[in-house]
Amino acid sequence: MPVDAKIDYIETSGYPLSLFYRNLEVLPAKSVMVVLDACFSGDSAGGQLFKNISPAMLKNVSPIQELKKNSFVLCGAGQNQVCAWYPEKRHSLLTYYFFEALQGRADTNRDDKITAGELYNYVSDNVSRKALRMGRDQNPAHRGPEGLVLVEF
Repeated sequence: MPVDAKIDYIETSGYPLSLFYRNLEVLPAKSVMVVLDACFSGDSAGGQLFKNISPAMLKNVSPIQELKKNSFVLCGAGQNQVCAWYPEKRHSLLTYYFFEALQGRADTNRDDKITAGELYNYVSDNVSRKALRMGRDQNPAHRGPEGLVLVEF
């Protein structure tokens, strides 16, 4: 659901995750990497997305689903967490550390390749640590084979 979704028109202003994943499954791609720099808590930088409704009406679902064997899904925060913004860097925490990882910082074994496991470990460690320093609890989540090579230099 985008930040500007209308609760009364959610079926036309939202996009179901189940449809998103079904569409990804039919892509004729050798592998797929999904990066969800979003939280699924109903909260945003401007406050709750839907005002004046009971929180019991909002269902928080896990944004990560299993894809093909050559697919990797990375989400910026756990199921009940909010993705934090990194004001000094003008990005979210996930985006900032994701870009750093892809620039080579995640290549811990220095083999000029970044695997899904290396990328996740780098992003998760840095996002969680920085969020904690900001007084937040944010732990990225992932699914997929850790040995999947995402980047080769």
